[in-house]
Amino acid sequence: MASVLDSYSVQLRSSLPDLDHAEQRFKRAGGLVKIQAALAEVAKQHPSSDRFGLHLLHRHSDLEDDEIMVESGPATQPYHLADLSPAAISGLRASVWGLSQDTKKFAPLQFAFGEEDSGKGMDDLDAALAEAVADVLVQHGLEHVFGLAATEPGQEMMMETTHGRAEILIPARQLAEGFDFIEVLWPLSDIQSGDGSAKCRQGCTKDTKGKHLRFHFVV
Repeated sequence: MASVLDSYSVQLRSSLPDLDHAEQRFKRAGGLVKIQAALAEVAKQHPSSDRFGLHLLHRHSDLEDDEIMVESGPATQPYHLADLSPAAISGLRASVWGLSQDTKKFAPLQFAFGEEDSGKGMDDLDAALAEAVADVLVQHGLEHVFGLAATEPGQEMMMETTHGRAEILIPARQLAEGFDFIEVLWPLSDIQSGDGSAKCRQGCTKDTKGKHLRFHFVV
């Protein structure tokens, strides 16, 4: 039976830049300006666009060859595939996608636990929408800058803190003001406005041992 893991490549994920370099790459590419109109047209033609957003490709840590990043509630962390039960694996669903360097088709980069043993672990990315977005990105040479991510309308803005290789979400309202914004997620259904309503912030704070914790805002 086909699995959402069939098209996953840890090498593709490992090729992603860290957040600092992703932001630099985004700025060199000129931001969203040259693809905004094209993506807005794609969103109008595909009703499923309200479930996906344009994602600034980046990573916070390295993975071993047999590891995947999986969301579970507010936490996203690496799991060795051998440590997951068959039931858990069967319920995995993709949540972030990037374009394969070979096929120029979207492949999963990150996953979320779904209903165990449901047999619904297939990649539910809308194929027609994905192809249309991929065409826009490749045409403008941005296939290494942007990907796609699953989104939910009306979700509260959250702060993502990185602890080791684990990423933990807490409500952004719990963080003091004053950090610089780095935008990393734009809902496709809103992209024509160009208002960057889904943003990512990056900053540093120190833990009790004086080490820096990276965090950024996500929606």
